[in-house]
Amino acid sequence: MSAFEKSQWAQSAFAREYLENADHCIPERRYLFHVLQSFYRTFVRRADGPVRVCDLGCGDGVLTEQLLAEDATLHATLVDGSTEMLEAARRRLSGHANTRFVQQPFDAFGEAGPFDLVVSGFAIHHVEPGQRVALFQAIHRCLAPTGAFVNIDVALPDSPSHLEWHYQLWREWIAEHSRAHGLGETFQDVPAKARADPDNKYRPLGEQLADLHAAGFEEVECHYRNGIFAIYSGRRL
Repeated sequence: MSAFEKSQWAQSAFAREYLENADHCIPERRYLFHVLQSFYRTFVRRADGPVRVCDLGCGDGVLTEQLLAEDATLHATLVDGSTEMLEAARRRLSGHANTRFVQQPFDAFGEAGPFDLVVSGFAIHHVEPGQRVALFQAIHRCLAPTGAFVNIDVALPDSPSHLEWHYQLWREWIAEHSRAHGLGETFQDVPAKARADPDNKYRPLGEQLADLHAAGFEEVECHYRNGIFAIYSGRRL
């Protein structure tokens, strides 16, 4: 049994709850999408043929949907270990012909591509830290020359003295968002539950960027950070 199959993400009820509540739990989630779209426009989109994209740990396909809004000609391969998530992705992207869906957990991710862009959103933190370099190496191998990898994920502060404050920022955002949308205290315990969940292998940002370098990526950079939430990228040159 794979590590994914042992996790909560293999349970359809857990996956469905995440899909329904992500906008209420992830601070400024729509702005994260904006940054991804801007990166695509600036560094990836081209006029000489369709861009090949892999959405790794695709969930309900929301990242691919954002990219298709920028470029309807791209060809997308969506990979996830959850049947529930892939079904949701198929529904979301049903109007797009150039999409392929692959059920495969991270710990079985192998050679594929070549891709011009690999994206991942809130998925790689489920990989054991000791296995992250190997995953990044697999991503690097499946990229075409000059291809890019963009990861949207949890990235803890490098200074331990800031850790509790970053979690407090998350709680404060949820409280403000909940008041504005009349949600009561439904999501107030999400940060504590996420922190205690053994499926979440949260690690510092600097460590994750160092793993990208170790995997052979260049132009490694963090483009956005809000508390423990970050977007970073690297390129195969």
